Amino acid sequence: MTANSIYQLVNNIDPSVNGFVHVLGYYTPGDHGGGDFFWDSTANEDVDGGRIIKSAFPGVTVGRWKRRYTGELNVKWFGAKGDGSNDSVYFQNAIKTGLNIFIPEGKYAVSGLVLQGNQAFFGESTLSELQAFETDKPILTMGEFSRVKELSFYSPTYVADPNFCAIKVNNHGYSVIIENLRITGGFTNAVNCINSNNVSIFNCFISGMVESQIVISKGTHNVIENNTMEKCGGNSFIRLINAATVIIKNNYIGGSDTDRPSAQGIYAESNDPDYHFAVLIVDSNDIDNIGGQAVAVVGYYSVRIKSNWFSAGRTVGVSAVYLNSCARIDFNGNDIYTSGYMGLQMADCEVGSITNNQIEQCKDTGIFMLRCKEFCIQSNQIGSLTPKDPNGGYDMKVGLSENQGDYNIISNNIFKGNTTTNLYYEGAHNVVNSNISM
Repeated sequence: MTANSIYQLVNNIDPSVNGFVHVLGYYTPGDHGGGDFFWDSTANEDVDGGRIIKSAFPGVTVGRWKRRYTGELNVKWFGAKGDGSNDSVYFQNAIKTGLNIFIPEGKYAVSGLVLQGNQAFFGESTLSELQAFETDKPILTMGEFSRVKELSFYSPTYVADPNFCAIKVNNHGYSVIIENLRITGGFTNAVNCINSNNVSIFNCFISGMVESQIVISKGTHNVIENNTMEKCGGNSFIRLINAATVIIKNNYIGGSDTDRPSAQGIYAESNDPDYHFAVLIVDSNDIDNIGGQAVAVVGYYSVRIKSNWFSAGRTVGVSAVYLNSCARIDFNGNDIYTSGYMGLQMADCEVGSITNNQIEQCKDTGIFMLRCKEFCIQSNQIGSLTPKDPNGGYDMKVGLSENQGDYNIISNNIFKGNTTTNLYYEGAHNVVNSNISM
């Protein structure tokens, strides 16, 4: 037996006569919402509009149509159209099953979706687009062990509301994976994680947003990797507040000479005693063409910044990297190219190493240290090392300035072409030797 639609299956097919029906579509043949159904005459469980359907044929009071399927559920089986109309209720019915959900290509207007634990939500490609239907709630909230991938999230409306984001990882979200997404438009945030642990955000493209693109507040062991982030409208692309043990690796963050956002690349602050041992790792990122600092960190117990390219702080008076009240710092192998103030600016930090960095074309000072102690500053190249960048390069004034610090070692650095002085130091008990001025 064949039916053209789910409506015809429910209303026109007598299940006592035809127990197996092939349905050609949910609304019309070929709309990918059909499938094969069999009649279970004794079933009486709740219907969900996709897998389990109640008959409305005259005289039928008990029994259910049940879909034959293997693998994940297709949201079009539940009535989603993907034509830009409001599909929220169909998505919610599919999610309530607790099973993995597949979203074919199309444009689905949805809001307020909440994934259950251990549930995956994935598209056919980034042409499977979820458009914000309401602007006072997330499109998608994720629970523990949930996963979302191969989708686009889009808001045509720009709204500053703390509840309006593409994806929210709720309190105590654990082992959440967010991958291969395209998130664009006017959300307040692309991803907002609150008190969540082991969240991985990778291989996503994020453009726009009214405030920070990725926000992590509290929680631990979170990873942001291999993402492309551009055109941020807020104060920072990535904002971390009391987030312990965060790895930010292999991301591109920035703009162009004609579209240079004023936002910081990464802002991280730890001031909660419960997160006293906060650790931040910033590794192998390209943070380019932004007016704000590439990295600004306040109050972290341990900071590792290595092998990054920073062409940031391009606003006059803004340093490329700013560290305040941090400890156990490893600043190694970075290339800082142009800054509107200082390359690396540090205040009230203690214990660490600044080694093998190349810092050039900053407006004022390559490395500036105020009240910092027990650092090894070694094997850096600082100064006018290459021809000046016409889009924001400067002839540097001071190579390294150490002020009011103690027990620092400054050795084997190369200074070139600094117009005022290559090396200035005044702290007590410093060891200074084997530096080269050119």
